[in-house]
Amino acid sequence: MVKGVRILRTAAVCLLGLLLVTGAASAQGSSGRLAGTVLDSSGGVLPGATVTLTNVQTNQSATAVTTDTGAFLFPQLQPGMYKVVVELQGFKTSSYTDIAINVGQEYSLTARLAIGELSETIEVTGASSPLVQTTTPEIVRTVEQKQILALPVVNRDMTQLIRLQAGVPGIATRMSTGINGGRPTWTQVMQDGINVQDNFIRTNSLDFLPNRPSSDNVAEFSITTSVQGADSAGGASSVRMVTPSGTNRLRGSGFWQNRDNDLAANSFFNNKSGVPKPLLKQNQFGASAGGPIMKNKVFFFGYYEGFRRQQAGVQNQTIAANADTFQGVWRYVSPSDGQVRSLNIVQAVGATLDPKMQQDVFSKIASYTNVNNYDRGDSKSDRVLNTAAYRWNQNRQTVRNYYGGRIDYELSTKHRLEGIFTYFKEKDDRPDLDFISLDRPLAFTESPVKRFVGAWRWMVSSSFTNEVRAGANLAPVKFSVTDEVKPTIRFSGQNAQLPLRLQSRQITYFPQGR
Repeated sequence: MVKGVRILRTAAVCLLGLLLVTGAASAQGSSGRLAGTVLDSSGGVLPGATVTLTNVQTNQSATAVTTDTGAFLFPQLQPGMYKVVVELQGFKTSSYTDIAINVGQEYSLTARLAIGELSETIEVTGASSPLVQTTTPEIVRTVEQKQILALPVVNRDMTQLIRLQAGVPGIATRMSTGINGGRPTWTQVMQDGINVQDNFIRTNSLDFLPNRPSSDNVAEFSITTSVQGADSAGGASSVRMVTPSGTNRLRGSGFWQNRDNDLAANSFFNNKSGVPKPLLKQNQFGASAGGPIMKNKVFFFGYYEGFRRQQAGVQNQTIAANADTFQGVWRYVSPSDGQVRSLNIVQAVGATLDPKMQQDVFSKIASYTNVNNYDRGDSKSDRVLNTAAYRWNQNRQTVRNYYGGRIDYELSTKHRLEGIFTYFKEKDDRPDLDFISLDRPLAFTESPVKRFVGAWRWMVSSSFTNEVRAGANLAPVKFSVTDEVKPTIRFSGQNAQLPLRLQSRQITYFPQGR
């Protein structure tokens, strides 16, 4: 019995040790750190000084005592604005305000105390400007939410701001962005300490995130472009984002953004083919709110964002150029005199037309009367042979809904809890998979993405802090076709191997997902 108790005790100790190591390893996934030294006016270190750190937005505070070398450390800090007060008997109190702590960064503060009464206070404002990262060799840059909201970003997609950072190619059309010449797969993207990349296809891991983070659900993000620390396993560089949190002040916002093409011009090729200007009606709207549930203790933040887009894109399909093409009549240029001649291949070989082929394939190809350009096929405007092209506007639709929330609970000065849940659902027509349906593509993708994060932060002592953080990002993608498509007729986007080299109406694309 005693032996069994010892085994259980040993297992419990090992589990606790694993949790402590895990918490330390992911320490800076969604938090920042402040390190510093307290000196007197002559530059000598001051041990035993009391350093109090207070979050200006939530009024939550932590206290540390300087070591024999005058050093202090506040790990696991929630990003935000802070105030630092340093006190020591026989010296004037020093107060440092406007200290900004950003996600995934460690800053250093040197506090100097002058001899005097403890009741006397020296206040240093704007302390955030001299704070520099001197404790780690990482090269990190931070983009704050006020910058995210102020800068013009298409569709409120904050990931486009990654290209504006030094060392990142700012090429708008590039689909495989890398940092400092590295491969896209070398960069890890996290939000609240949880990886949010498409880890199935990582070749565009900086250009596409299944959660599609936007301006409202990212408080700030930091980019580590070089010499990433051991606390950030998973890549040579990283992008760390954090979800906004509530404060002691109740605040909210709403927005509506509209884009259309009423004042846009039609393209040259559409005008040449007599095709009208493609439709564009896009509306993006939403709201967010945050504040206290219990002042100085419990805070909330929540948001909703909707995205609706109706858009038309130009497709150009190869079709028959003559009424008798599907009766077997083949036109060719005679090598002897250069004249166009014709031959009924079906009759020449003594064959008959297959009614099933006529019904299931040829009848679904647009009529020769729709020919409006010769950019495809074997015909020219002055020499019509067998195939030509039909350019038209194919409609497409995108619907997205974002929901999310965050709760922060200051259980005590030593224990803090954090919970985050987000849900994103998207349904998007895929004209790249079905570019032959005349109205809307019959192929589409659906992506219900769920992300949840939970964290417990425990300040064991002024020099020992542990965090346990767990979560998941579930991002399945389903490729489907509409119900009216026959089970045996699915679209693949491939050219059929027909003598006329027509684009086939045989749809061999089957639903799939991951």
